[in-house]
Amino acid sequence: MSGKRLQLQFAKLYQHFEGVASDTTLQEISDILCCTRRNARMVLSKMEEQGWLTWSPSIGRGKLSRLAFSVLNPNSAMTESVS
Repeated sequence: MSGKRLQLQFAKLYQHFEGVASDTTLQEISDILCCTRRNARMVLSKMEEQGWLTWSPSIGRGKLSRLAFSVLNPNSAMTESVS
């Protein structure tokens, strides 16, 4: 996956959740990113590796996972990657 695409996907998530830590589901994230749940897991993992966000999945039906943004501005995540 290219860094540019990952940055665009991060910007989509950031915009959708308005940069606020939120309880959500993997299905909702896959809908936002227009991808499968499996791919959404990989994308979230790569974003965590970059230090852009933290993803705390919850196990069990009906339980919400936690998505928290570590970067206050998606544009700063993009410029950090270029440096």
